[in-house]
Amino acid sequence: TVDMGHGIEGDWRDLLRVQPQLIKHCMRDKLDGSDWWRVIAAQPQLAEHCLWEKLNGNDWIALLGVWPQFADYCPWIMLDEEGLNRLLRRQPQLAKWRVSKENV
Repeated sequence: TVDMGHGIEGDWRDLLRVQPQLIKHCMRDKLDGSDWWRVIAAQPQLAEHCLWEKLNGNDWIALLGVWPQFADYCPWIMLDEEGLNRLLRRQPQLAKWRVSKENV
């Protein structure tokens, strides 16, 4: 792995969005949730490398708005009501999924 130094995590985010093969050189823990959702939105095949615990509620809303198929990874409890409503307006099919997960 290569540490690009403190303060340039956005550089990794931008690199991974266009050169996903660089994931093997990236210090993944340096990326925050905002970086991760942007990387996954651009390169969904990198999801297997994602540190999901770094994503906060707003990151999840942004990612699921683009790629609803990652809903299985989402800790729905993190989403506030306003953000959830925004998400469901964009991806209404997640409403049924969310209800079924809450009832498990």
